[in-house]
Amino acid sequence: VTEPVTEPKFEVNVASSPTTWVKGTTEPAQFVLEVFEGTNPELLKDKFDGVKVNDIDVPADNYTVTFDSEKGTLTVAVSPKFMDDLGDGSNQFKFVFGSTEVATDVNVVNAATEEPTTIEPTTTPDATSATDAPASPDSTNDSTSDSANGNDGGNGAVQTGNASMAIIILLVLISATGAIFFARKRVK
Repeated sequence: VTEPVTEPKFEVNVASSPTTWVKGTTEPAQFVLEVFEGTNPELLKDKFDGVKVNDIDVPADNYTVTFDSEKGTLTVAVSPKFMDDLGDGSNQFKFVFGSTEVATDVNVVNAATEEPTTIEPTTTPDATSATDAPASPDSTNDSTSDSANGNDGGNGAVQTGNASMAIIILLVLISATGAIFFARKRVK
C-alpha cells in the first residue's frame, strides 16, 4: 500500500518588478520572485517552468533565471530583444511553476515618442544673429543670416558645440567693436 504524496506548500510573490520598460534600451526587464514564509526555497528552482507574456510562452533563449538560495529568491531577466517585439502599453507577465502562475503587469513604452521633447532649445541661433547686427553696422543682412544658418548646422537643431562657438564668436565681436571704437577715437 502506497500513501498519496502530498505536495509541500508552495507560494510565490513578485517582490519587485519594473512597472515600465522603455523600448530601445539594452537592459533586460528583471523580476525578482520571492517565496512566502513556510515555502521551501528549493521549490522555486525545481518547479520553475518558464515565462509567459500575454499567455504566449517566451522562448527559453529570451530569458535567464538566477536562483539565490540564501534569500530564497529567483530573478528572471527577460531579454530586451524579446521586450522590443512587444506592443506598446500594458503587458502581463506570468511566471510558471508547474500548475502555479504568478502574474505581474509591465507597461512597455516606446522611447522614440519621448526623444523630441529633449531636443528643444533653439534660442542660440536667434541670440547670435541679434548680436551680429549691432556689432557690425556696415554689414548687410546677408552676413547676419549666414551666421545664424551656420550656427544651427542647417538642420534646425542646436548642438552643444555650436552653442559654445556662438559664445566665442560673440566675445570676439564685442572685443573687435571695442578696438575699432578706441582706434577711431585716437584718430580724431
